[in-house]
Amino acid sequence: MTRLKDVTGRKYGRLTVIERAADRKPGRPRWKCECECGGSVIVNGNELWNLHTRSCGCLHRESAAKNGRATKTHGHARYGVRTREYNCWRAMKERCSNPKSGTYKNYGARGITVCPEWTDSFENFLRDMGPHPGSGYSIDRIDNEGDYEPGNCRWATKKTQNRNRRNIRRINFKGEIRGLAEWAEKLDLNYKTISDRIRLGWNPDRTLTAPVRGKR
Repeated sequence: MTRLKDVTGRKYGRLTVIERAADRKPGRPRWKCECECGGSVIVNGNELWNLHTRSCGCLHRESAAKNGRATKTHGHARYGVRTREYNCWRAMKERCSNPKSGTYKNYGARGITVCPEWTDSFENFLRDMGPHPGSGYSIDRIDNEGDYEPGNCRWATKKTQNRNRRNIRRINFKGEIRGLAEWAEKLDLNYKTISDRIRLGWNPDRTLTAPVRGKR
């Protein structure tokens, strides 16, 4: 087994790694980090290395406040009318904890949980996630094997979520892990070309750097 690299003291965005945290799943290291704002958060290793998580959530809240979207009070379930944020919070808990839910098999049955801070408090969930950005967005777990918790969740479009599905084939190229569609877009390559090369057994370097026939 490869020895885990110690990253204590390293800085990623606003986060400084303080110590190793308890793993929830074998082989998926988590780290306790201190944020420049004074907050703290536990983050999955991959989200630090790829800078998907760069703060304790304060960056998102600052952005929301700057754009006039900050929410001062709860007020998300008044007179039977529930907001998108509140409905998302309830649905998230339902699919992770209720075996009778139609989507439980893809979440709770797989061991996906909602962190205690969010399970017990909608206010905490709203504080960490910020306001819903608008039509076309829903909650997305950055690490599909991780739980619903600060640092592993974001509001994302359907396109982003489709690219982040757990059955998507990914390529590690020069230390960066992306799905085939993302690499095609980033390198201006045809998706089918990349897919065909992978199917033929090409390695990642050759797949993404070999010239396309008839194209200079």
